Amino acid sequence: MKMTDFETRRDLKDVEIELTREEAEEMLDYLRCLLSSRGVPRIYLTQLHGQAVERELSVVLAP
Repeated sequence: MKMTDFETRRDLKDVEIELTREEAEEMLDYLRCLLSSRGVPRIYLTQLHGQAVERELSVVLAP
């Protein structure tokens, strides 16, 4: 597992992710798509503030 800050590309060592039940269920659905044969290359869990991205988590399978 590798965790990286998207903007700075620096490694993150210790991260805690707090999700609501709905967000966890959404992430589970996205992870299932990532693992399926549909070939989804990357998934995003995004929180918007107005039209700006406030937080975003992206997950990609390692080669």
